[in-house]
Amino acid sequence: MDFIDFGLWLTFSLIVFGGASALFFSLLNIFSNPKQAKGVIFSLVGMGLIVLIAFLIADGSVLGETNVSSETAKKVGAGLITLYLLMLGAIGTIIGSEIAKLFK
Repeated sequence: MDFIDFGLWLTFSLIVFGGASALFFSLLNIFSNPKQAKGVIFSLVGMGLIVLIAFLIADGSVLGETNVSSETAKKVGAGLITLYLLMLGAIGTIIGSEIAKLFK
């Protein structure tokens, strides 16, 4: 194993360690402050609903001669619809906050 392989493995292990510690401390904070956990849970449920709605709306049809299955096309479509819905929500929030600033 040369120096580059060692550096890659070290990088991967540090990424996994950082992700695991972030998840651990997030869960620790949620369980230590139950009132704050309600907002986090509502956000996660809302995100899950957006993904579910996008998956139900997505079409699994494949156009032309491709090597893509209908299941893969449905997942890609759901990802794109999720992106569009979240972008629409973000833009709506920005516009709404700017309009609210005008009336203060």
